[in-house]
This record gives sequence, structure tokens and C-alpha cells, in this order.
Amino acid sequence: MKKVFLLGLMLILSGCTSVSKDEQILKDTIVKYNTLLAEGYQKLNMTPLLHVATEEQSQIVYHHMSALGEADIKMIAKLEKIDFLDIKNTQDKAEVKTKEEWDYVHISINSGKTISENSVIYKLKYTLIKKADKWHVAEIKIESEEKI
Repeated sequence: MKKVFLLGLMLILSGCTSVSKDEQILKDTIVKYNTLLAEGYQKLNMTPLLHVATEEQSQIVYHHMSALGEADIKMIAKLEKIDFLDIKNTQDKAEVKTKEEWDYVHISINSGKTISENSVIYKLKYTLIKKADKWHVAEIKIESEEKI
């Protein structure tokens, strides 16, 4: 089911515009990163993120997830919408700007009760690097954040 959803999302994102093969691979990497990120928060396991992110970037997210866990909080994150605004890439490095709408639910791990719910629109800049002919998310910078 997850693979069908991911494939459908990739088809929607690719749309009718002409996109180079590298640009599509970069988009697919970011979509996969976000899918694994959301799953990681829900399952409290960020290890699969290493398939599409550098170890350093995975550690940043792992520490955030751990801090939430220490506060008895599990986060359910859902990417509602992603727009790719700009893609600049060279042979080994790329910068991709996106606009993303995320919904978050914070739940007490012990009681299972909802603590808070919110939605946020981010403008993000992803830096990706190519390692062994595969793109990996190396850094994410929040350029703007708006709660909705």
C-alpha cells in the first residue's frame, strides 16, 4: 500500500512538465525522505532514513525524535502537499527548494492521548549530495514557517 501511495505521489509530482532525469531523481529522493521521516516518527525508528539521507542528517532527526520520546511524546506527521519551487544541481551536489504543508499530531506515548494538533506550511531548502551514484539529503534549512 505504501509503495502504491508513493508511486502515485511521484506521478502527481512529476505532472506534465518536462523534467530532466536527474531532477526527477532529486524529487523522488525528497519524497522518499519525507515518507521515511514520517514513518520514523510514528514507529520511533529513524534507521531506514539512512537509505536517503547522510548519517549526519539522520542523526539530527534521531536526536529530535529521542527528545520527544524523553518527553513522553510521539509525533504523527503527515505531508499533505509538496511543491518543488527550484532545483539547482551539479554533478555531486544539489539544492532543492520546496513548499510543504505538514499536519502534526502529538500523542502521549504512555496514555495514548492526543496532546496537540497543528498544521504548518514550510519553505525549505534541501541540500543533497551524491554518494556512490545515489542522492542523499545532507541538510535541510527552514526558510519560512507558517502555522495554519
